[in-house]
Parts: sequence; C-alpha cells; structure tokens
Amino acid sequence: MQVVIDGAGRVDILVSDRLVIEVDGRAFHTGTAFDEDRRRDFELVTRGYLVLRLSYRQVVHDWDRTCAGILALVARNEHLWSGRGPHEAVPASPA
Repeated sequence: MQVVIDGAGRVDILVSDRLVIEVDGRAFHTGTAFDEDRRRDFELVTRGYLVLRLSYRQVVHDWDRTCAGILALVARNEHLWSGRGPHEAVPASPA
C-alpha cells in the first residue's frame, strides 16, 4: 500500500514499520526524477528506513529471487523498528 512519509513523500510500498520498497521503470525514473529518487532514498535512510529500489525487470522477470530476498529481510525483522525509533506514515489517498 502506498503511504506518504514526511520529508520523502509517497512511497510505493511500506512493509510493516520501516521497509520501503520502490519499483522503478525507465519511463518515470530518469533525468531529474533519478536525482529526486536518490534525494528521497537519502531522506528515508537518514530517518531509519530500509529502502529497496527494485527495477521492473527484478519484479517481473526475476520475481522468485527478488521475493526470496525480501522474505529474508522480513525473517530477520528488518521491517520492524526494533528500537530504531518510531515514525509516522500516513496512507496515501488514491491517485
């Protein structure tokens, strides 16, 4: 589910407390959008989030491996704050 995180804006997926998954295709993530994506990633990481920026190819053509990696992070509780500090995320309104 997309949520809005203060300082970073709308993110594609927030898994539990802190695992942010962004899925990028070339059409919308080149040029100035590329720089904005990096600014947002930096903002999220400095706030304690774990950011995974996945390509369309990883999601569509290499899903088994991609999913296994995400599940490994969840198995290690990387998606939870676990004393890293609280944060408030607000569900995004439908576009």
